[in-house]
Amino acid sequence: MEDIFLQTIFLISRYLQDQKILDGVSFVVPAGRSVAIVGTSGSGKSTILRLLFRFFNTDSGAVNFFVSSGSSLIFYALIGDF
Repeated sequence: MEDIFLQTIFLISRYLQDQKILDGVSFVVPAGRSVAIVGTSGSGKSTILRLLFRFFNTDSGAVNFFVSSGSSLIFYALIGDF
């Protein structure tokens, strides 16, 4: 069975070029775990989901998925500045 986990690194996303929606958001979701994203209206919850599902790109930072199958670890960089 494959284990998948998610890592975000210092996400920055802007709205209309000058207004930052996210500023340095980083987190890891381990394989088999759940996470809840909560906050007030306009705090960036929907923006985080849109970035994770690649509906739009970040201004900087990265979203990475890792898939572990047995003894191998496969890395997928979905969004980021390289």
